[in-house]
Amino acid sequence: MTCVGIAVCLAVAFAATAQQPASSAGKSPATYGTQSVIYDWIPASEFTPDRPDFGLAINPNGYFNATGSDPNPFFFATVRLPNGALWTGVTVYYNDSDAANDMEFLIEQDNISSDTATQLTQVFSSGTPGHTSSFLGLPGGGITIDTSDNFYKVAFNIAISPTLQFRAARIEYYLQVSPAPGSADFGDVPTSSPQFQFIEALYHAGITAGCGGGNYCPNNPVTRGQMAVFLAKALGLHWPG
Repeated sequence: MTCVGIAVCLAVAFAATAQQPASSAGKSPATYGTQSVIYDWIPASEFTPDRPDFGLAINPNGYFNATGSDPNPFFFATVRLPNGALWTGVTVYYNDSDAANDMEFLIEQDNISSDTATQLTQVFSSGTPGHTSSFLGLPGGGITIDTSDNFYKVAFNIAISPTLQFRAARIEYYLQVSPAPGSADFGDVPTSSPQFQFIEALYHAGITAGCGGGNYCPNNPVTRGQMAVFLAKALGLHWPG
């Protein structure tokens, strides 16, 4: 196979992999590519109370209800997503059969340097919908994860009631290619090139250093040996030995 440019070669290889049919049911979704949503689950058992005098008790149906002396305890879980990912929202699964109380769900961003917490979105259960789910969409269609100085939390507030129960939160996100820098690193790939963003991403990720002399040689063919280096570095391939 001969490819024109490293970025094109990678795209062809990824597309070929993505088009292969699944060999069996229940396989984990691919965690590469920018077009498909990736899911991650946080079960109720991983949520922590914000004070030690209350907790969560599991019910026979697999849901959890709050216990303790506080009438409205808060529980939270840290969300761990790849830096640069586009986080679009969270679907929360719960049971609200309590006519007197609703449940509150929110997403929060905590900044370490400023020691501040910012609420990004919020939703309440309403009435007595029973076993159901609600989606917390993030502003603007999603936020780009920045773990250099921030961490992110999903939290819920639930009254002490056997008819208010929480099950799990499903995180939804996409991987993204890094934004294009303001200046070009290769003399033959200007900022006006349609491949500029992707070639720069390969360079700054340490996958390629170009062809020498400050150039990338985007129209040169790529050998199978070179492609093996690009793909192994891009995917972080590892075999036990």
